[in-house]
This record gives sequence, structure tokens and C-alpha cells, in this order.
Amino acid sequence: MIFPRILLIAVSLLCVGLSAEPESPQSHSSVSTTKHLSYGNEILFSSRILSREISINIYLPQTFHQASKQHRYPVIFINGTHGKEFFHALTGVVKHLSSVERMPESIVISLNDGGDEPETYLHGMWTHTAEEKFSALGNPEAYSKFLTEELFPYLESNYRALDNRMIIGVSTSSIFPLYALTNKPGLFQSYFFLSAADIFGMGPTSEGTFIDEITTSMQTSSNKISAFYFAMADSDMLKDKRYEKILSQINTKLSPYAKENLKLKIDVLNNENHYGAFIKATLSAIELNYPHEEWSANYRELISQPGDALQNIDHFYQSLSQKYGFPILPRATRWRNVNKLSHITNLLLKDGRIQEAINVARRWVEYRPNSIDAHQSLAQALQQNNEIPEASDVLKKALEISRNQDKSKTSAINRQLTELNLN
Repeated sequence: MIFPRILLIAVSLLCVGLSAEPESPQSHSSVSTTKHLSYGNEILFSSRILSREISINIYLPQTFHQASKQHRYPVIFINGTHGKEFFHALTGVVKHLSSVERMPESIVISLNDGGDEPETYLHGMWTHTAEEKFSALGNPEAYSKFLTEELFPYLESNYRALDNRMIIGVSTSSIFPLYALTNKPGLFQSYFFLSAADIFGMGPTSEGTFIDEITTSMQTSSNKISAFYFAMADSDMLKDKRYEKILSQINTKLSPYAKENLKLKIDVLNNENHYGAFIKATLSAIELNYPHEEWSANYRELISQPGDALQNIDHFYQSLSQKYGFPILPRATRWRNVNKLSHITNLLLKDGRIQEAINVARRWVEYRPNSIDAHQSLAQALQQNNEIPEASDVLKKALEISRNQDKSKTSAINRQLTELNLN
């Protein structure tokens, strides 16, 4: 497949328009260096279908460049100018929750320009304007085609993206996600709407609302979304009494489908305002998609059960993968947490379960092929099992990696090799 030209803009999104350096450094300052931090990149995607450049921001999981090609990721999209504004907040939440295994590691994409919006009738939802409708902004049919034929394949090919996708619409940026939900089944599997009661009261025709369209769409067998989350701030609810009726309609019309494996939640967030509710709503939406009790794997408990340690861990993740419909793998490493293959390797060695430790260490190396620590731990386990030639080969591989990656570790690996040969 030939992909359109991609222009990667090398910018630190965290620091756009900002500088960490003082304008006039003081002579007594203790700061010696300043380093810009980055949490994502902006890409200009030249679309053949749309005949224009599309701006997106992209965040990759923290372990993306260390992980094996087996590791693939769900994608969370956030739409429009609201998406660009909340991109940093969203990536921070995703980074944290995935690091503590409350959700899968995920790619985050903001569609900065927004999906092209259909003609939309206001149905009197906005009292500050006499307009009857918005004219169509672009071509939503063509934009959907751009996603399926250009952007999604690009993400799959270059970033190991899965076809498991969530889209977030905030306020007026909800219009294209609503179009996708009602017209393009399968484009996204999960939908998250915030501060959009007025938008749901609008509609693509002069007679019907988006709520009507959703209901009609859900009646077809082809539209089987996995999750629907809708949240409003309590302060917004007080501003317009019609919003309570809209939330009730959404709940009433979608509740029957919750009995058919649709995860459904309608939230009113207390002590919040229109945009201030974003973090709280995001946490609630992710919890709906990935309930805590399903994602709290206790590796030490798993290896204490009868049977092989690695097989027990694999069984947990195979069951989770089957439930969610995409591959979910055990964590090779995690920050300050014992639920990881690296810790289990050492624990099994201490318990004298050497062959099981070797099996887990091999998987650790498989998942992190350029990890010096993984190779050293595997070599240690092999040495304890008196498999000296293979242990030596593994350490030589670790030495090769260290020369290209971290020369400070070469002396320790050489010492390990020397001790191995002496024994």
C-alpha cells in the first residue's frame, strides 16, 4: 500500500509558545542546563482523498520504542479544536492509568482540524442565535473514507495500531463523532461525549435529533458499539432545564442495548463546569471501558497457583484478550511495581523454580529484545540451571546491545561473563 506524503513537524508540544529558560538568567543561578520535554508530535498528513493537509497530534505509549513488534495498541481519538486543546491532559491520564495497568497502553490522536461536519439543524437549542442550521463543513463521507483508507492503515503500518478505536467529542466537537456513530458503524468501537447535551438535541434533519438518529442506528445489526459514555457538568445542567430531559432520553433509548453487551453510562459530574469536567469525565469513561477489577492482575498470586508460572500468567491475559477482542500481553517491566515479568523472574529464582524462571526470562527478552537487564537475568537463570554455553551466548548479546545503547553497563556484563567462565 502506498501512503500519502507525511510531514512530521519536530516540535515539543509541551513547550509550544513557552520557554523553560528565564529571559535574563541571574549570575547566582544554579541552573546549568535546560532540556525541553516532549509528549507527542504534530503530523501534517497530505490526504489524497480530501485534497488537503490534515493536522494530527500523536502520542505513543512510553514503552513503544522498546517493545517488540508483538505489542500493538488501541487508539483513542479526540476530535477538533477541543481535541487539540485537551491533548496534553488526555495523554497524561492515559500514560498514568496504563502505567499502573488500569487500562491497556494506548496511542492517542487528536484530529486537530476536526472531522468534516454534516449539515446540522439547531432545533432551537442555541437561544443566542436565530440561525436554523449549520451549513455542512466539508464532506463527512469523504472524511470517513480518509480515516478508513488513509489514516487508519498508516497508523497500523507505522505505529502497530489495532482496529480498536475510541473517539472523544467535547461540546461542538461532538458533531462528527455523532455522524460516525449513526452513519459509519465500525469506524469507532467506543464513544465518549462531554458537555454536549445541546448538540444531542440538534440533528441532521429538520425533523429529527441526533438522539433519534442514534436510536435508529442502534436497531441495525451492523452497529454494535462496545461502550457509550456521556457526561455533563452540574453547572451546565443548571443553566438549561432542557438538558435534563435530553439526558433522560439518551438513557431511556440506549438502556435496552446495554443488555446486549453495550457498556453504558450517563454522568452528571458534581462541582464541575463545562470544560473543567474533562479530567473527571475521562477517568470515568476509561473506567467504564476498562473496569479496575478486570485489569488488576496480581502476578505473585498467579504464580502461586497450581501449574506453570508463565502459563498461569498467559492464561489471565488470554482471557482478557478474548473478552476485549484484541491482544493484551503481560507487562515485561513497570515502574515501581511487582506485577511484571522482570520481578517474577527474580522471584522464581529465589524460590528455586529455575526452569520456570528461565521460561519467564525468555519471554521478557522476547518482549524487550534490546533490554540489557532482560538478557542478564536470563543468563543468570541459565547459569543456575548449569546451561553455561547458552548463558554465555546471552551475555554476549547483552554486551553487544550495551555497546550500542549504554556503554556504562559493559564492565558489569564482562564481569558476569568472566565469573561464568570461571565456573
